[in-house]
Amino acid sequence: MTSRLVFAVGVGAVLAAWAIARFRAHRVRRALVAALSSTNPRVRAAAIRVMAQEGLHRYARPLLDVATDDPEPTVRAELADAVRRQRWQPTDARAVAELRLWSELSFRGQARP
Repeated sequence: MTSRLVFAVGVGAVLAAWAIARFRAHRVRRALVAALSSTNPRVRAAAIRVMAQEGLHRYARPLLDVATDDPEPTVRAELADAVRRQRWQPTDARAVAELRLWSELSFRGQARP
């Protein structure tokens, strides 16, 4: 009986920790995506660096929006560089493949702003 109780408490603790981690990850994701809308290009560039390190597959769609919509050439250059630095990450989603193609074309001077 006590072993079942200990097991149940352990499972409850693991589930609670998992739920807290998921909540925090979602909050961080929202903050990073919101940073892409900052009026400060340095804030947008910093968000891009963090997003790339966290995983292109997690942020590919908002990063593609930056590639096509950001008015600041330095921000787009930061994005192209960040994508190239993360070449080791798997390209398992279409958005990541599009982002890599845009980055490569950007370095060749062929990407559309």
